[in-house]
Amino acid sequence: MEGKWRCCGRDTLGAGELKNPFRSADWVSPPPYIDYQSGSITAERILSPLRVSVLRTLQDLVEEKKPENWYTTFLVTFILLHNYERGVAFQRAFWAKRKAKVSQILKS
Repeated sequence: MEGKWRCCGRDTLGAGELKNPFRSADWVSPPPYIDYQSGSITAERILSPLRVSVLRTLQDLVEEKKPENWYTTFLVTFILLHNYERGVAFQRAFWAKRKAKVSQILKS
């Protein structure tokens, strides 16, 4: 799935040479496996617990059926569904770019 990546540097993988992406026009991104590891840690340690908390709070707001909660309920639901839609669109574009085969499950 990934291609044209190469490792450079010694055990540090050139991490000391990385520049701040917000302050430098010639920023070099870290190797993909380092990027993947940091993303995995963030998703597992921060986003998973936060997901449970957000969905529980949203469910509590919906179940209260209070008119003053309508905007919060609408906004949070919109943001969650919009992000889900963007994720699916990204995966579809990735699939289309790679021309990956998709298995089909036939319904009887």
